Amino acid sequence: MEERSTVRLGEVITVVNGKNQKAVENPNGRYPIYGSGGIMGRADDYLCGPDTVIIGRKGNINTPIYVTEPFWNVDTAFGLVCDQSQLLPRYLYHFCRFFDFECLNSTVTIPSLTKKNLEKVEIPLPHVNEQNNIVRLLDGIQAQIAISKQMLAKADELIQSRFVEMFGDVRDIDKTVPWHRIDEIASTRLGKMLDRKKQTGNWNRKYLGNHNVQWFKFDLSSLAEMDFAPEDQREFELRAGDILMCEGGEVGRCAIWRGQVAECYFQKALHRIRCDSQIVIPDYLVWVFKMMADAGLLVEHTHAVTIAHLPGVRLKALKVPVPSLTLQNEFAEFVTSVESLKSTTQQQLDRLNTLYASLTQRYFVL
Repeated sequence: MEERSTVRLGEVITVVNGKNQKAVENPNGRYPIYGSGGIMGRADDYLCGPDTVIIGRKGNINTPIYVTEPFWNVDTAFGLVCDQSQLLPRYLYHFCRFFDFECLNSTVTIPSLTKKNLEKVEIPLPHVNEQNNIVRLLDGIQAQIAISKQMLAKADELIQSRFVEMFGDVRDIDKTVPWHRIDEIASTRLGKMLDRKKQTGNWNRKYLGNHNVQWFKFDLSSLAEMDFAPEDQREFELRAGDILMCEGGEVGRCAIWRGQVAECYFQKALHRIRCDSQIVIPDYLVWVFKMMADAGLLVEHTHAVTIAHLPGVRLKALKVPVPSLTLQNEFAEFVTSVESLKSTTQQQLDRLNTLYASLTQRYFVL
């Protein structure tokens, strides 16, 4: 790679201030209207030409958008128009994805950028031929990242389609399939209340909180600890096959514990659901919860003042369809095969993200 010069953005771009869109707004307008978060309408006129990078002036200041057509930008978004004899727009876009604009934030409330500070940002500036080589490489990786993300999304859609194919819509499952209350097919338990005043440090153990539980997986990067005395350890232990469900927030979000951490417990914000293996298997039940949550059926069972909650009593009374174990196991085998594909795809996505980050570090660090 050739030696690069460094310039300030103000030397190679024109910053186009956004304007109020009321005078040009038209639902059937030819041009999109952009704010810092994306398209927010249509307009009859434009401020910026094609191949322009958008950076938020207020609010979302760290997520650049590349626009390939003329557009109108509102007053919360800057349009960065390149002098293309010196700076390629896609090169600028990748630089903006790399650069942390939060370091230029000029307020303590809503994140904000000023035109003056933006124009002072320094950018490595190799010859346009070298810029083009860099763009082709980074664009290629970005395209592969997009494909991997699409594959992951399609995998979940595939499982949902298989569920409907085998069992029907959870809002109208064939009445020949028996429905049971949760307390008829599983034992449930809310987690341990965290009382900081009673913490001694003598029985510190790792535990799961609401934020650790995602759909079908756990975020174990930051496990907190609190006292679990011997009697609490027996009461709040986790076993392989337990379902952990969020009691509040995104009600119903759940995952199956596989013993990822040797000794782990759970906090009050979570329900532990331990299935009766003679009636229902967790690999089927978590997808029932997912389908019911997506259909809005769990909301009917919540208690909401400001934030929705699913109390233990209401969870126990929740009725779910329970087909034969043969069908449940057939569905679980299908899920396992798709999850294997997802795991491979996720590993590929992780490698691509790491490669992209490594290359942008190489090209854009001053």
